[in-house]
Amino acid sequence: MEGIFREIYIDPSIRDKVKSLNPHGARVLTGSPERDGKDILFITSYKGNFFKPCPGTKKYICCKYKVFNVFVGCPYDCTYCILQGYLDHLTTYFYINFEKGFEEVERFLNENRNHIYRIGTGELGDS
Repeated sequence: MEGIFREIYIDPSIRDKVKSLNPHGARVLTGSPERDGKDILFITSYKGNFFKPCPGTKKYICCKYKVFNVFVGCPYDCTYCILQGYLDHLTTYFYINFEKGFEEVERFLNENRNHIYRIGTGELGDS
């Protein structure tokens, strides 16, 4: 998708892990975004768990939904999107170590073979 991101920032701690990047004309910078913007992408690694139970909502019965978040945010400006009011930043974060998340999902499913689960990717980013 050419032209979505004007600037791409790469976290210095993962610079060596990013072998090649073809940003279609976007400026590639090392460091953290100094400002927020829908047209800024920040590539970094995530320190926590990618796969976890949905936090649920007060006053509602939990449906046991599971969430798998490999990125946070969205570059689009859809008027109906809840993320625009929910997130406290505009920059899209993409976590380069997402393979760890697939390992978490696989481990969970192997340990819980006799159930059917709902797993989604759209809690913090528009999948």
